Amino acid sequence: MRADGKNLIGQAGVVLLRKVADRVGLATSLNAALPRGTGPGRRDRGTALVQPACAIMLGTTNILEAEQLQYHWQAVLGRPVSESTLRRASAAIDASSRAWIERARAAIRRVVWTLLALRPGGFPWI
Repeated sequence: MRADGKNLIGQAGVVLLRKVADRVGLATSLNAALPRGTGPGRRDRGTALVQPACAIMLGTTNILEAEQLQYHWQAVLGRPVSESTLRRASAAIDASSRAWIERARAAIRRVVWTLLALRPGGFPWI
């Protein structure tokens, strides 16, 4: 990456986004807000929402693209979440879950802003 603004890679920011999400506990907070999945090999639904959020940041416009992009970015995003898992996680969100998700997001935002206020130079662990 160069400071002159030429030949930049727009996707480079997803690494930082995912690291911050993991470090501040976004997936863990979302897991507490969402109903648990069932069956063998079930995925945490919080992770099932964080990963496609990163894929959206990379430019995907639908669930199938998000699934495919997760395979491409597996080293950064972790084990890909399938399209069917994304659909089940989305379908499980009802009005009470949305309220819990909003509270979890607000709590995580407070954590991030507090960390930023304590470290004007940025996050040292990134």
